[in-house]
Amino acid sequence: MIKNSLSRAKTAWNKFFSEEKKGNRNVIFYVLGVFLLGIIIFEGFYLWNIKEQPIQLVEEKPAVSSAKEKNGMIIGVAQEGYSKDAQGTNDSGFELNVYKSPKLVVSKNANVEISKEQFHLGKNSLKISWVKANDRSVILNNYLLTQKDKYYKLGLWVSSAKDGHFKISLNNKEQASAIAEMGVVANPANKFRYYEYNFRSPLEASNLEISAADIESGAIFIDDIKLLPLNISSDKELASIEATVVGSNQQARIGESQLAHNESSDAMSVPKTLIGQTFSSQGGNLAGASFFINKKGNGGDGEYLLELREFNESTKVFSPEKIAVKSFSAKDIDSEVKLIPIMAKLEAGKKYWLGFNNSAAKVSKENYLAIGQTDDNAAYAQGNIFLQKGENKFFTEEKDLNFSNNYIEPIKQGGNVFSYGEMLYDLGKGKKRLDYQVDPADGSIALDIYGEKNISIDKAKTISLNDKDSYLAYKIETNGKKVQRLAVNNLFFNNNVHISISTDGNQWTEIFSSNAGKPGQNSGKIEVDFKKEAEDVFIKIKKNGEANSSFTGGYAILDLAD
Repeated sequence: MIKNSLSRAKTAWNKFFSEEKKGNRNVIFYVLGVFLLGIIIFEGFYLWNIKEQPIQLVEEKPAVSSAKEKNGMIIGVAQEGYSKDAQGTNDSGFELNVYKSPKLVVSKNANVEISKEQFHLGKNSLKISWVKANDRSVILNNYLLTQKDKYYKLGLWVSSAKDGHFKISLNNKEQASAIAEMGVVANPANKFRYYEYNFRSPLEASNLEISAADIESGAIFIDDIKLLPLNISSDKELASIEATVVGSNQQARIGESQLAHNESSDAMSVPKTLIGQTFSSQGGNLAGASFFINKKGNGGDGEYLLELREFNESTKVFSPEKIAVKSFSAKDIDSEVKLIPIMAKLEAGKKYWLGFNNSAAKVSKENYLAIGQTDDNAAYAQGNIFLQKGENKFFTEEKDLNFSNNYIEPIKQGGNVFSYGEMLYDLGKGKKRLDYQVDPADGSIALDIYGEKNISIDKAKTISLNDKDSYLAYKIETNGKKVQRLAVNNLFFNNNVHISISTDGNQWTEIFSSNAGKPGQNSGKIEVDFKKEAEDVFIKIKKNGEANSSFTGGYAILDLAD
């Protein structure tokens, strides 16, 4: 290459200086000649140098912006909304509109749709309606990524009204290979059950295939599929992988209660009335409360609220500030004894008022909700009914409500504690991954709930932060493991949100803030590397603007070490 460049330079030189001309040559020829000669020689040496340098292959990484260090943490916000590295799949929860495309979802003898009827997390799931046929399948194209002979864990949540059986396969268009034979146990509507399989991948594939065997015609719902690489290299190590601990399997315990029921109160037939029971808390994570409720007429139109407030024993007045709120309507009352989800962390020995507010409902003497109660106030010694009619008109009712408070206790397994919404995956050779559900599903454990006005949860499981100082804070149980890395993934919110984390529950560090003022926002993936491994992690979600803030879910991923 350099030889060719020198030859071109020589030719140019001869061209400029070999012409016989009479008189003086124009000085411009000298200038142009020297300039052109320099360019040609420089080009030759540059190309020769490039040829001699080896090509450097750069590993492709997710685009990250705004990486910064705060309080011993390196915080970065990834640009992509979903990541196969973080989630194992393109979109484990079927929240992206791309999966409504027939190019990515191919079915045979089955009707497939992204459905809002039932879901585990988020707002969508994959609904498959099988028809009567011998060959039935659904293929999710470009949904995951496996390498041949590598080891993986596949987990998914399924809701089905009937028992059944189907097969899961990897598919690369040229061939398909089964990795799991799956027996599905019937569940009540919208009650998802977790299934998982550890396997060695028989082929390199990017498509996931689900095919029906002896399952009857009907619908199943699939949500939150995860494919996680295992940190192993042999079938012997595969056999030693422990089952995933699922925190949502924990049981509720009954706390404060009064179960006698002799009559029903008609207080809710009067507009703008609050009626509730005071009680002395045993302490713990309140997940819901049961009441005896009887619909009179149509029960009234509009929304009722179940509210939790502090109660002042000395003044005998409950606080105007609401700790937690759950909205519902008369149409939701499908049985006389109704469990209504409401979550809060209560202090032991402290007095609270838990009751109903019909201010947003249209009621009358013919159409209202009657609340069950005793015929005297001796049934529950730790409190009484307190009413408010209109503005600041407080009354003590000499009777007690029929009620029972439900608390969620963390799962205890092998000396470890797991909160609601946590999933601990064994990836092999001491490597663990902890997923924490930041979601208002019934019973989610909140470390602390506070609001000058209220925090409300609607029927669609959306949490609203209605006051500027309202927030939710979650504690993630790590059971003595060291947290090396944290990723908050895809927190879906409306209008505005402020996300902070802490390693002690006191000093908070902002990791994300938005005041977009629009619905349907997404935080993307926020990555935090701890310069010093943390023993505890807390996540706080707070309002960040004038408009109401609400969020519908998301989750955190933690890399743990011994």
